[in-house]
Amino acid sequence: MAKCAGERVWVLTTHVYSVRVYRDGEWFMVEVPELEGYRTPDGTINVSTVTQARHSGEIEQMARELIGAITDADIDDVEITIIEKAIRPFPREGRHDREAGLEPPTD
Repeated sequence: MAKCAGERVWVLTTHVYSVRVYRDGEWFMVEVPELEGYRTPDGTINVSTVTQARHSGEIEQMARELIGAITDADIDDVEITIIEKAIRPFPREGRHDREAGLEPPTD
């Protein structure tokens, strides 16, 4: 396809959401950090960044569904990349890794 001089070409890019995955007991916790504080067009502020998957085969679908539900995007158009996949939970106060036999801090 030939372009005329001065012709503008628009390139549509897709936003790729970063996803963290960790285990909590028998569940895979699927976290999309950049959804925290997401503001919808009507001004509603999102407070949820986590969903669950029963098995590893559900992780990508559950992440897409969470993003779609919050941003109102078509889940078929949502792209993700898993940036961190951990067996142990991310450190959060009061959480511990029962599977590894670790007990919560006692102090």
